[in-house]
Amino acid sequence: MTIMEKEILEIPQEIKNSFSYNLDNIKKVAKIIKKYNPSHFVIVARGSSKNAGLYAKYLFETINKISVLEYFPSTTTIYDTIPESGKPFYIFISQGGKGEDLRLVLNKVKEKGFCSLAITNNKLSPLNDNAAYSIVMGYSDEKAMAATKSFTLEMFTLLMLSYELSNLNINELLNIPDLISNTINNNYSEIKKLANNLYNKNPIYILARGYNYPIAKEAVCKMEETCFINAISYAISDFYHGPLALASNSFNALIISINDETKKDSLDIINKLKENNANIFLITDDDNLDYKKVLIDSNKNIFNPFIVITVIQLLCLEITKLKGTNPDTSRNLNKYTITI
Repeated sequence: MTIMEKEILEIPQEIKNSFSYNLDNIKKVAKIIKKYNPSHFVIVARGSSKNAGLYAKYLFETINKISVLEYFPSTTTIYDTIPESGKPFYIFISQGGKGEDLRLVLNKVKEKGFCSLAITNNKLSPLNDNAAYSIVMGYSDEKAMAATKSFTLEMFTLLMLSYELSNLNINELLNIPDLISNTINNNYSEIKKLANNLYNKNPIYILARGYNYPIAKEAVCKMEETCFINAISYAISDFYHGPLALASNSFNALIISINDETKKDSLDIINKLKENNANIFLITDDDNLDYKKVLIDSNKNIFNPFIVITVIQLLCLEITKLKGTNPDTSRNLNKYTITI
């Protein structure tokens, strides 16, 4: 068994452990945020953590009704400035908490007197040491190159915080480990079949909308770093603004189509691509869609990304087996990328 596979299989238990480990601290942080009463959140992250931050943007804006700015660290690291409008609350997300660019942004945040929270898995990291508040996710070390359990645990931690900010029943989140386990147990054979259909396709366009759009973006990271497939993600709404012109019989689309608020959009793009003879593959909960697919059991719209990312992670794992590559390492990459 590869390290990547082992770490994917560990995720349900890691979530349960993290929930117990972090519950009291997240309640405390939520109270602090409510008292601070920010005008908006600013999320600062890179790589997979940035995709988890995009999931949080959807959560905070739809559930908590708080605007979220996705921050580009180069505003600080290149131009040596930071926005000063309103009363922002900065949320830094990083698995290792060692990114030099995030540290420089945090220094500027402290200089301007804004409040900050670091979410990492390293309590000794520079981010944890310097942020006003911190959440350490508490999962066991991730050793494979691909961020699997770290990404899922980041999403889960942010979901816990969102629930607590809105005084929702946070214990409901303990359903998520079972959703992931059920996906692993019930869908693995379909995932292997889809991997057989995709492993020799290049490039692959990954399309989604809403809560699953961050998962499409994360799928790009996983396909590129483990499978060496050129993958491109689009929100379905943005795909009409130019990329649709590429659709033809050599076009490969992996579409996340779930029976939620985005269903009509996904069906529309499926039909549009079908008209152009594109190769269509699905992750869906609709058995009536007659395409090569992984058929999942969907749940609440905010829970479905945990199901879909599990499919994506296992899909990439199976593609590496077919291509004969090692998913635990990659080319030209380090596990922790120290960027400026």
